Amino acid sequence: MKLAYTQEQLMINHIIDQLHDLGYYKTEGKSKRELTLALARERAIRVEAGNPESGWL
Repeated sequence: MKLAYTQEQLMINHIIDQLHDLGYYKTEGKSKRELTLALARERAIRVEAGNPESGWL
């Protein structure tokens, strides 16, 4: 079981590192799912639309 915990913790740490790179630091006490959703949200916020008509994103 120790290996599974280590792998899970490595994945969580990787997600947290990516969030920190994006300037999001509210990661304390959040589950892997919450962190993944926060990462998806932060990435979506930074999407640049190539077409000016798609600026509503």
